[in-house]
Parts: sequence; C-alpha cells; structure tokens
Amino acid sequence: MANQNPQPSMLTARFDVPTGATAVGTSYTNVITTQQSYNEIIYVYGLNVQALGDDGLEDASLTDINWDIQIVSGPNSVPTNDFDFAYIYNRDDKTLAFSSPIVITHRQPLQVVLERTGAGAAMSQASTFLITLIGELVVMA
Repeated sequence: MANQNPQPSMLTARFDVPTGATAVGTSYTNVITTQQSYNEIIYVYGLNVQALGDDGLEDASLTDINWDIQIVSGPNSVPTNDFDFAYIYNRDDKTLAFSSPIVITHRQPLQVVLERTGAGAAMSQASTFLITLIGELVVMA
C-alpha cells in the first residue's frame, strides 16, 4: 500500500552478461515484481541505463553496448518498438523520458528484455546492465 499518493517508484532489472561470445539475437529476460494492490496503478515515465564492468563500477570504456531494450506489460510489448541501449547510454544523463507513460495494472506481469544486436563480436569483459524504470505508484479512488 502506498504511503503517499502518488508515490515515486523505481523498478530495476539487472542483467549479468558473461565474458565471451554472445550471439546476435540472444536475449535476457527479467521479471519485475511490482507488489501492487488491486487498487494501485504504476505509471512509468522513463528509463535509466547503467553498464558496470567486472569491478562493479560504471565503465566508461565499455564498447559492448549494442543491445535493445524491450518493456513488456502483460502480453504486450510497450511501446511496440525496442529502445536502443547505446543511444540512451551515450546521453549525458543516461535517461530516456517517454512521451506517454506506460501503465502497469494489478496482476499484470512486467518484464524487461535485453537483446544483443550489432556485429555479434565476443564480449570483451563480463558486464552487468541495469535498466531502471522511473515512475510512480498511484492509488485509485
């Protein structure tokens, strides 16, 4: 149950990708449990990305960022087009704001999918990708 209405909500999906060959089209899926009550809705207004190296720190020299991000709410990909990880990662704030919020209702599974794109070269180092959905939890009257 929300303590304030609306309540800020940060939902993070973590993807650990090992060193070595990762074929183009390989995808990793992370299910996010929202812990919503029946009368609560989550609005997602944007996303933030991070790429961490072997040491767990932000890695500015990481070049293996050819990935697509897909958000799945219920049975549907929302929006229908994927987001380019490299485009968001190369921005100063590493954040992409949506023109329209994504709505997640009660008992609607929320998934984040990370899919390898690009030339398919081997990963030069093990990497951790963090995708944070930025939004708010709203109690419906």
